[in-house]
Amino acid sequence: MNGIPPGGVHNEVAGDAAGVVQAGHIHGDVHVHPAQVVPPAADAPVVVGRIPRRPPAFQPRSALVDVLATNTVGVLVGPRGVGKTQLAAAYARMRIEDRRRVVAWIDAQDHGRAALGWQRLADKLCLRAADETLTAGADAARAWLEDLAEPSLVVFDNAVDPEVLDRWLPSHGRAQVLVTTTSHTFEDFGTAVEVGLFDDVESRAYLRERTGLPDDHSALRLVEELDRLPLALALAAGLIRRQRIGYDLCVRRLRTFPVDRYLPARPSDPYPRGVAQAVLLSVGAAEEADETGLTEMLLAVLAVLSPGGTARQLLHDVARNLVLPEEPSAAADAALGRLAEESIIAVSTDGRLAVLHRVTGRVLRDRLEQDEDRRTVTEVIVRALEACTKRTLGGRLPERAWAEHLIEQIDVVHGLSLADDHAWRVLELRRWTARYHLGAGDYDRAVAAYAAVVGDCREWSGTDDDRRRTPLSEFAQALARANRFEEAIALQEEVLAAACAEYGHLNTTGVALQRATLAFIHQLAGNHEEAVRLERQSWHHRKAFLGADHPQTLMAQLRLSNASLQAGDAASALELLESAESSCARVHPESYLMLDIKRCVASVCARVGRVSEAISRYEAILAGWDVSWGAVGEESYLTVVCELASSLEVIGRYGEAIALCEASVREMADEVRMRVDSLNLRSTLAKLYHLTGRTREAIETREGMVGDAERMYGLNHVISRHCREQLAELSGTPRNAGHG
Repeated sequence: MNGIPPGGVHNEVAGDAAGVVQAGHIHGDVHVHPAQVVPPAADAPVVVGRIPRRPPAFQPRSALVDVLATNTVGVLVGPRGVGKTQLAAAYARMRIEDRRRVVAWIDAQDHGRAALGWQRLADKLCLRAADETLTAGADAARAWLEDLAEPSLVVFDNAVDPEVLDRWLPSHGRAQVLVTTTSHTFEDFGTAVEVGLFDDVESRAYLRERTGLPDDHSALRLVEELDRLPLALALAAGLIRRQRIGYDLCVRRLRTFPVDRYLPARPSDPYPRGVAQAVLLSVGAAEEADETGLTEMLLAVLAVLSPGGTARQLLHDVARNLVLPEEPSAAADAALGRLAEESIIAVSTDGRLAVLHRVTGRVLRDRLEQDEDRRTVTEVIVRALEACTKRTLGGRLPERAWAEHLIEQIDVVHGLSLADDHAWRVLELRRWTARYHLGAGDYDRAVAAYAAVVGDCREWSGTDDDRRRTPLSEFAQALARANRFEEAIALQEEVLAAACAEYGHLNTTGVALQRATLAFIHQLAGNHEEAVRLERQSWHHRKAFLGADHPQTLMAQLRLSNASLQAGDAASALELLESAESSCARVHPESYLMLDIKRCVASVCARVGRVSEAISRYEAILAGWDVSWGAVGEESYLTVVCELASSLEVIGRYGEAIALCEASVREMADEVRMRVDSLNLRSTLAKLYHLTGRTREAIETREGMVGDAERMYGLNHVISRHCREQLAELSGTPRNAGHG
């Protein structure tokens, strides 16, 4: 196999393997399919982040915009609700229209969100970092922007901690920076631009344009009642439009609204003047108009989840938890559209994110404290997150931005006060987070996430059953992937001892699985003799418990042969495989296990120099494919072809090997071309082209592999890097040239 790093790609999965799959070592037919990555054209404007859309009746505040345009770093500072984010968004949209090379919108609330914003830019530009971690990708994007000769714009929205901005602010270059914040401590970073309340002219112009009502003294009374706060005016105008009422009636409702009935008592009023009344009046009218209860549920969910916004896709799953008269996604989209029209929520320019203003969210969360249905809201959120994470099962690594959004929401839910049943389900969601980091190759974050999950597992119930042992075993595997082998081995030995204490040493599932995982960790650590000892012990136990011909026994025998092969004992490996082949042929002649054993026997024959026998075995497998294996081994076909071609190459039968590979490549469907087995086969074909002097065809084949690998596995995955290295060795091109 030449399309992957030396030693092949082998994945031993222990525990509950459902979820995101680590594509470091794939054995058999585990395929990982991350989202495709398509780099932009070299001169195309690049827009990243969720920039809010232009709200209805937006007031341009031209004087402030003129100040922003003349400063390299502008700090928009002011209290909540005055429109800082909307002003920054308007400026960003202007720069998009001006075709600035990059316009990036970054949530600056904390280090994690800021790093994710930069990473989105790295993904969009197809930049290649030294490793797969979020921070490495973010640093690569920032460095690229600092060196960019063209003007760009970066907006850091909702900055809270100066250390976060100091870490992620570009240190040089032609990028203009805007910061939105409520704190004057950020004024040291640039020119402070004070964003205050609307003046009377702006307030009345806004109401006139938004409501269509004449500008009279009653409009001024509403402006004064709401203290010219833009957020409060927007909510009041939405209420006036919905209920077709006048300014005076709106003022009376604001003054008489019983806020204390809906919000908990506070030592002092935590909201700007009139905001709580305006929020609850506007929200109440929207909820009353929707008899299905969907609007009320969507607003509660938006209030509880991340203040940075909630993906429309996740809100679709929220809608699926309600009984609705129409298709849930369509109903959710319609409800969100109405809420945006009434200025209760904002929607990002790409339409994917719904956002509650932070003040509005705070009011609604306070209202929820008084609501007996808050447990129902939590249940709906947990169900929606479970549905979203379950859709990432089956080996497909989700797009980083989508995964990070789910992780952010899971972290928010974890911070809530949860009942026991919800707490365990949220722990399973956090386990999904850890597995995603592991699959993405971000081992430090995977280890940290697993450590938190395992800490809770221990606190709740120790390691007394499989449900709680599985995260511990996965944590051990994450530690091993991070090259922390001593810790990994110690933890997995603890898990194995707990399983033995509960089940006894002959158990075929709980104990054998944990012993196999320990063996795999020893293999990763290079302790091959110990891995062989453990696999041999597992095999003997399964024979004693299940019999020599049981499928689980034969699988244990297959793993023992692989461990022996890794330890350099090819003779023992082949003897074990031939014995397993004989047993399997008696009781499972047309199973996938039989196919796997036959292929492994042929592979080891080739490795020990019995090449002619290996070729005969491969040819026999292919000759009987349609009859024996077509229904069970579809995804192993290319692996068999690849290994046969490699064996033909060894004895110089290049023409036959090339013809065999070319025939399989011609028949590949587009989705098959992205798989590891396809890359292996095409790598073998490229090598054969090169050996026979067909260099141009070899380069074209390698180039196609690089493109497919990067689209499906990401730019920094080990498979993509290896494909680039092979192309570089063949053509002399740079190995790690980033985009742009």
